[in-house]
Amino acid sequence: MVKDRLLVEFDNAVRNTHIRVSQQMVNIAHDRMKFGLLHNQDADPTMSSVFKVSRYEQRRLRKLAKLCHGATVLDVGCARLPNPYFQGMHRVGFDLELPSVATDYEEHIEGDALEMSRFLGDRTFDNIVAGEFIEHLENPYQFLRTARRHLADGGRIIVSTPNPISFPCLAFELISSKRRFYSPNHTYYFCPRWVEQMLRKCGFNVDRVQGVGLWTPGLVIPCPATISYQVIYVGSVSSATEIDQRSGETSGV
Repeated sequence: MVKDRLLVEFDNAVRNTHIRVSQQMVNIAHDRMKFGLLHNQDADPTMSSVFKVSRYEQRRLRKLAKLCHGATVLDVGCARLPNPYFQGMHRVGFDLELPSVATDYEEHIEGDALEMSRFLGDRTFDNIVAGEFIEHLENPYQFLRTARRHLADGGRIIVSTPNPISFPCLAFELISSKRRFYSPNHTYYFCPRWVEQMLRKCGFNVDRVQGVGLWTPGLVIPCPATISYQVIYVGSVSSATEIDQRSGETSGV
């Protein structure tokens, strides 16, 4: 009974927020959708208005782009949501399918990210971005180790993924509800500590962890990464010695 009441109140909050969005904002959102900036294969069409979903995603995309450096970026898993904020770089998209709309990327490669070396050869990039991607993979370790081979000296891997202990994900987990913040397209959810461990085991230093913000029906609230709905991780390549040491430390776990 309490569970049903909570779900109804949450739905009402989302609907009320939608009603308060001005027509001008809705028009802006639809204009952006024409350029493919708002399409998200995991988005629940009943969860929020187009504009409210977009605001959180656009905040994440801006943060991902701001963390990039150098002259080149490989954007993995971007076909459904290309990043319009990459500036002054050669942009290469990589996904199982090509984008359904025109983008301003210089290249798009169609292929399996777990086999990216077959498509990229010996190419390297200053940045490899995987936004909301690793949670879809059965073997994220394989992807990260493959990506490491294609980072240039001084390069960065920049990953974002949902946080299962964030609000409101944890609330829906506690009441065992699959109505929201649950996707059959996701294979795993990763708590922040375990993403950091996964990156280290795959040969990266973890240089930065930051949250996109607290998701609410009405706005995005800055918050610590621990409770952020989506979390961004920035890694750099470790030396071979560091990797060997970590392997020895974790082999008995």
